[in-house]
Amino acid sequence: MIFCMTVAEPDPDADAALEDCIARIAGGDKDALADLYSRTRPAVYGFALSIVKNAHDAEDILHDACLQVWNAAGGYRRQGKPMAWLLTVARNLALMRLRERGKTQELTDEEWATYCKNVQKCADRCAANGFVGLFHPHVDSHVQTEEQIERFLNDTNVDLCFDTGHHVYGGGEPISFYKKWAKRIPYIHFKDCDLAVKAKMDENKWSFAKAVTEDIMVEPGKGSIDFTAMHKALDECGYDGWCVVEQDLFPVKSFDVPLEKATIGRENLRKAGF
Repeated sequence: MIFCMTVAEPDPDADAALEDCIARIAGGDKDALADLYSRTRPAVYGFALSIVKNAHDAEDILHDACLQVWNAAGGYRRQGKPMAWLLTVARNLALMRLRERGKTQELTDEEWATYCKNVQKCADRCAANGFVGLFHPHVDSHVQTEEQIERFLNDTNVDLCFDTGHHVYGGGEPISFYKKWAKRIPYIHFKDCDLAVKAKMDENKWSFAKAVTEDIMVEPGKGSIDFTAMHKALDECGYDGWCVVEQDLFPVKSFDVPLEKATIGRENLRKAGF
């Protein structure tokens, strides 16, 4: 599953107008919600449509996104990127809709071959322009489990952006997998996964978006991954790339929460040797 979004030049006036709408919505102004809807409908609808490939579902997502904005506007902190916030809301709703529709079913061999061919084409175009294109296996996509990831690596020359949390979520063991495929992993996302929440998710048939609201992805060191062993594996294999620490938070009730969680994650990783 590949999501593409065209990024336009920032428009400070438009961003300021959207942030003003959000502030008014936080105060219960329904006219402000209507104003926000009219200003953002083309972008949010188009983005949702690019994911769900269905006009009816995209329209539902647009409306649900506005409802979430109405409920969460009080926690929004002015930061100059209101559209990015809105598109994040839309993306999570779209992924939830895909899961409900069962669109992440196994590909046929023909579909798989087309999928790999297109990803390879993207990576080759990146290389032709001086960039390195990597592939990120992801929850609720066609490349999630260890078996699927290894099949992808065998069928393409595209290396991985390896996400430890997504790997655990997909039923994998990240340390042994990294050791096996270290030469194909030049970039890593550190994320931890709470398997107790995953068990509740499976039992109650939650969507991934719902599981995120229940803190399925936690600060490094608070989930199932042994980051001390991960550090040792990276050292043994001579890893010299970047490790980006990620934390899934949605919705964010307070914008003080990310800094608190980032601080905890940093301290836990320091204790693990990083």
